[in-house]
Amino acid sequence: MENDALNINTDWTKFEMIILSLIDNALKYTDYGEVKICSKLIGGDAKIQISDTGSGMDTTLIKQLLQPFVQEEEAYIRNYEGAGLGLTVAYRLTDILGGKFDIFSTKGKGTTIILSFPSLHAQEDYGC
Repeated sequence: MENDALNINTDWTKFEMIILSLIDNALKYTDYGEVKICSKLIGGDAKIQISDTGSGMDTTLIKQLLQPFVQEEEAYIRNYEGAGLGLTVAYRLTDILGGKFDIFSTKGKGTTIILSFPSLHAQEDYGC
């Protein structure tokens, strides 16, 4: 069923904000390499994965970085523009929509974020 759509019941405006925010962050922090987005159906959940080969995050700071206006770099030495809201908005909207938000990151190697939402399909494993 490679061409079938992966369907979830959600607020599409909020969902779009999540995806755009995460892609924007991935592109901002990836000077070279790639940003990849894919989806799969696993165990009744739609999984959306956004991965990059960018600068990555210090794993000990991930919980802090999900708070508003928190950034990994100090304001006076930052390499990137922004208010520190991208991850926070995506994280909180995912929670509001009943989804799950997981971050896996390695400093200097990139970040993968996996969103999980209950799917309207019962079939398994869409290609990624």
